[in-house]
Amino acid sequence: MWARPVGERGRIVAILLGASVSIMGLVASYLLMARESSEPLVYTGSATIGEKVVPSAFAFFARESGAVVGPIETPGSGKGIEAVKAGRAAFAGVSRPFYEGEDALNLRYMIFGYDAIALFVHPDNPVNDLSKKQIREIFTGRIRNWQDVGGRDRPITVITEIPEMRRATMPEFQRLVFRGDDYLADRVEVDGPADQVESLADDPNGIISVSVAFDMPDIKLISVDGVLPVPKAIRSYRYFAVRPLMFVYKGRPQGTLREFFDFMLSDEGQTLVGKKFVPIKS
Repeated sequence: MWARPVGERGRIVAILLGASVSIMGLVASYLLMARESSEPLVYTGSATIGEKVVPSAFAFFARESGAVVGPIETPGSGKGIEAVKAGRAAFAGVSRPFYEGEDALNLRYMIFGYDAIALFVHPDNPVNDLSKKQIREIFTGRIRNWQDVGGRDRPITVITEIPEMRRATMPEFQRLVFRGDDYLADRVEVDGPADQVESLADDPNGIISVSVAFDMPDIKLISVDGVLPVPKAIRSYRYFAVRPLMFVYKGRPQGTLREFFDFMLSDEGQTLVGKKFVPIKS
């Protein structure tokens, strides 16, 4: 039971206690108002990150912190970098390293995980492994029939993103595999990785190169030079096509953005990353 203060000293204590309670109440009200009036945390950039980790990360972060999270937009890594550079976005997801010239844009980055560009074929395709050389020759058009790589006598359908969309996977795969060559011209182009998966599921002769996070029952993951993109092979870079997953931003992150970045590196955030990718904390 609360006791009434006695004497002059007691009156001073009471005044101080009352002032402290009032100040604490004002601070709490201010923080609540600031949180409620703050701009929502909006994601833009890589579809790989935006579709496979940000939805669960935003939901968990909003529930635990009370932050307002906004829409998730996936125009691609290149356009995400452009949005941050122009000041249209506070941060962007990028599923590749900086390319020449981009590291001079006064942008910063935070790596929160690693991904692999995986090769998928139709489940009916008997091919289970390709060499890096065979992959290069398929995607550049030198090999055009599955029979030439141990499959059936059927034409190969190469399915890719639309280059003009400036998503990360297509140029990164080209950089890692092609040795300066270009993609074959007569290929099937679709928008994003989910569209590639859908197209492959409908085409027994198709092949795609997308994030390993898009592995699904209606397509088949194949190994490259006998190595599958499993976490151990990704973490050791034994698999041939490993790439960083990062958030790109300007200056020093503050407020909700800083809290979100801290969350993504926390045990809880890294657990969410590990559901589809390889977290940086093992």
